[in-house]
Amino acid sequence: MDRLAGVNVWVTESCNYWRPVYALLPNPDNGKEFSISDSSITHENIHVGYALNQYLFQYKIAQTNHATLWLCFDIIDNEFYCIKTYYIEASRRERGIRFSKDNMDIVTMLDKVIDEIIYHCSLQKYPGVARVKEIIVNIENAMIYIVMLYYPSQLMHYDYNKGCYCWPTSMTDIEKTSGKEMQDCVFLYKEDTAKKIMRQIVETISALHSEGIIHKDIKPENILLTRVDEDMFESVALVVKPEKHDCDYTMPYVENRRQPLKPLKNNELESIIKLLKNENRCPGSRKCLYEQLKLQQYKLSSAFPYDPFMSSDFDWCIWEDAYFVCDSESKGSEALVFNIIGQNAYTYAVTLVDKIKANRVHIMEYFFNHKLKIPYTVNPNFKTPPNSSICVKEYNQHDKNQLVVLTDFGVASIGEPNEKNPDKLLIYDSEGTLLFNSPESLQFVEGGIQGEARDVFSLGITLYCMIYGILPFVGKSCIQVLISMMEDPLQFPEYHQVSDELKTLIFSMLHKDPNQRITLKQIEKHSWLI
Repeated sequence: MDRLAGVNVWVTESCNYWRPVYALLPNPDNGKEFSISDSSITHENIHVGYALNQYLFQYKIAQTNHATLWLCFDIIDNEFYCIKTYYIEASRRERGIRFSKDNMDIVTMLDKVIDEIIYHCSLQKYPGVARVKEIIVNIENAMIYIVMLYYPSQLMHYDYNKGCYCWPTSMTDIEKTSGKEMQDCVFLYKEDTAKKIMRQIVETISALHSEGIIHKDIKPENILLTRVDEDMFESVALVVKPEKHDCDYTMPYVENRRQPLKPLKNNELESIIKLLKNENRCPGSRKCLYEQLKLQQYKLSSAFPYDPFMSSDFDWCIWEDAYFVCDSESKGSEALVFNIIGQNAYTYAVTLVDKIKANRVHIMEYFFNHKLKIPYTVNPNFKTPPNSSICVKEYNQHDKNQLVVLTDFGVASIGEPNEKNPDKLLIYDSEGTLLFNSPESLQFVEGGIQGEARDVFSLGITLYCMIYGILPFVGKSCIQVLISMMEDPLQFPEYHQVSDELKTLIFSMLHKDPNQRITLKQIEKHSWLI
């Protein structure tokens, strides 16, 4: 808990849902003073956003079994964030388990969610861990929001059409311009790029282990790129079409299913008209600091930060009776709104944030010393030491040298010392993603599993995917995957030529025997990484 006491992460229960409006009104005729009439305001010239505190929601990034991830824009910081949303009641109704040497405690998924928050936030001093800005708890609507810095892409994207992993950027435009010869090709990491990435991931995982934390779910979806450059990848022709798998082991992205926002309801339009008639006109509008060219990589709406994309009506139901904050401009319906935030909306957001800062609570205080309004069974490993006092330290949010960060600590746990070898931390479960798990985790092992060896195996599969785009071991069930891991020899496809040193490292990381598997310290000194 000493680590948690030093992080600059705060929790607020101030949850303000509101809708900023930007109206582009016709220019007045003949130089007359402009006046708003009902006929001058239509659905076409009104742009509406969906805001939580200072964050304007843009679109749903991904959907998991327990959480929804949104791309949001902070109109005060002019920064993109990823907001991970959990539903408290749904999480309470689902069972979770905490494993230890002597116990198997039945808890709720809500307990596991809060465990995840605490694990993640306690590691903020490490540049290789995704940055958390704040936690928002909505008691009334029973929701928890984890606000994290937005990273442009996961390490690799699983292409369901091709049945393989490939580079994280959409291939649609490239395939259109490159012709049919690209259909059987995928873009995989160059060996030099993979080397840079692996150095940083190994360093981060080593830091976690030094703190006693085992991640247990290392895979391409849980490693994020801080920047994406086409020069990091090379085109590789797959000689054999990989087998498609039925196992749900990758995060389903919903970007391609985004729909434009539906028109305003008549009663909403009437409310906006009334507000615009009484609007306090501010001179000019406030431009966002991001350059238009830079924003294009996010595939935003033409009226960014207004008019977000939607996936379903349910996504926006919480804003049903939200407060409208209106701005208008007399530039004609053809005027560009992209990259503009109205002055009234900006001022309103600043006011909200000032109030929130006055009432927020430090994360350690909130979950351990605060009168918690949500049910949480405190993890025995998280008991606060008597001398733990809050002493916030600032950590670099943007390390220019950091290429990848680790995220998603949903199944992480604290390893327990091995009586025979105290340096080897043990875990007692097989939580994590099936196809990235280690063979010893999928079978009964008396006395626990070596946590470091478990993470090394997952990292080895990840490295294999980066180089070859496919999984080394496959199966449609836990038993089939285990049999594949134990009996199938490791193959190195010839369609991507790499050094023998890299193959040797991958082979050592995927050794079936955890006692003979290469360690993180040995990986750091391996000839391929030096």
